[in-house]
Amino acid sequence: MFIELFIIALFAGITPGPDLFIVIKNSLSYGVRIGFATALGIASSNVIHISLTIIGISVLIEQYPSLNSVIKILGAMYILWIGINAIRSSPSKEENGSDHDNQKEHKSFFRALREGFLISVFNVKPLLFFISIFSQFIDPETVTYVRWLYALEMVVTVGLLFSIIAIISSSIIFRKYYNKYAYWIDRIFGVVLILFAITIGFSVFFGG
Repeated sequence: MFIELFIIALFAGITPGPDLFIVIKNSLSYGVRIGFATALGIASSNVIHISLTIIGISVLIEQYPSLNSVIKILGAMYILWIGINAIRSSPSKEENGSDHDNQKEHKSFFRALREGFLISVFNVKPLLFFISIFSQFIDPETVTYVRWLYALEMVVTVGLLFSIIAIISSSIIFRKYYNKYAYWIDRIFGVVLILFAITIGFSVFFGG
């Protein structure tokens, strides 16, 4: 069971989504420390998702679409805000003859952790994903400590996966390329995040 859950968690983590893009963006922009903070924030949000799933509160979200929609809208608004800020970022100073890293706005560890946490906690898809997964591995006879061991495995696996992505994204080669074309890369990330927000909003208002 634990091996199956590990594999499922890996595939879930590498599926393109706002959380994956924000880890890569923050790692490229600010380095491995901030990328790791973002990954930690996402892992922390998964603690809430999985806890709600195990406790059973998540059933309410399935039964009451209006609550589901409110959470989706809040998440879409936050993703939209980050996307707009990425598009509005200043041109790369390297293009103007100075060091981009020295000119780029500093981002604190806590702020990056908060970004990762909020983007993921307001994303209903992980919650629904955990419901579908745990319904296959947990039944009424499953003892409580085993349920929480499954939960711990999922959280740790996703957290480690995003941490590895942060390390790779913040490597010298990637950051050197990013520093040279940051003006356009930031806008690409911004557009992608805005598209995610629009997709989420569309699903809410048009029954996706």
